Amino acid sequence: MDITHARNYRHFCNKVWQAFRFVQTNLDEGFHPGAGLEFKGTYSATDLWILSRLSHMIKSCDVNFATYDLHHVTRALHQFWLNEFSDVYLECVKPVFRSGAQSEQDNVRQVLYHCVETYLRAISPFMPFLSEELFQRLPARGDNWPVSVCVAQYPQPEDYQWSSADLDSTMATMRDIAYHSLSVRKELNLTKTRAPNVLVCTDATERHQLSDFRLSLQTLSRASDFSLVSDRQGVPDGCLQIQVSDTCCLAVVLKDVINPQEHLPKLKNRQRKLESDLERVNLGMSQTDDKLVTHKLVEKSQKLKAEIEKIKIYILAVENLR
Repeated sequence: MDITHARNYRHFCNKVWQAFRFVQTNLDEGFHPGAGLEFKGTYSATDLWILSRLSHMIKSCDVNFATYDLHHVTRALHQFWLNEFSDVYLECVKPVFRSGAQSEQDNVRQVLYHCVETYLRAISPFMPFLSEELFQRLPARGDNWPVSVCVAQYPQPEDYQWSSADLDSTMATMRDIAYHSLSVRKELNLTKTRAPNVLVCTDATERHQLSDFRLSLQTLSRASDFSLVSDRQGVPDGCLQIQVSDTCCLAVVLKDVINPQEHLPKLKNRQRKLESDLERVNLGMSQTDDKLVTHKLVEKSQKLKAEIEKIKIYILAVENLR
């Protein structure tokens, strides 16, 4: 048995607890879960996205239970809770609870409840004790509320018809944009500073879809503001521009955010170190005939070249601020 797997799943149990505590904290005393899974009201694009991913998880569990591929079931459960519900959705709804309208908060509470209640029933066969403990802490929904999660009906795909390929695709693009923005923050050490972000999106349809996620983009990117424009004329001076896709370019405003004299030496030192590492890798490739070693060195060389090109873009953007 790989002890790393045991450690990771222990950490996953902690993640289930932590996310549940966040949900429980934000379900106020007057909260009443909606009857069944019929939602009323207008839900945000982010709400509808997590419901789409919930539907996908239930469908994946159903298909793989039928073929006894239990490792695929646990993978779907792990993927949803860790990478979609906790890392994305919970982060996106925090600003709603801080400053959103009451109707928006009520909608989020219903979505949170249904996601958690469904998930506890879904993981019950694999984590019976944890799921039972948390299930007992949930507000009851209706008079026929099961006395235990182990006798509750397992989620069925026909009850979760919220799958949306368009929402899933738009969120994937949004997460890629947020990743690039966070990479800039990390590289320039903007841990205590939030910079405005501008996204140039030349495709009108894609721009409209992404605009529905604007607040989530701002939250996940940790930006002070996030705006979408149709061309580069809408980009202010003093920006670091990164091409995210054929139709999207992210501009992170650095003017009046960073000190060029402070960051330039650090970036140039970083470039020199990467170039030195690349030289050593290239030397290693020239001195070995082992195909496996060569393959690994080629991959490392490609990564280093990409990092060097990225640093050059950063250096040029910071130099233009002087």
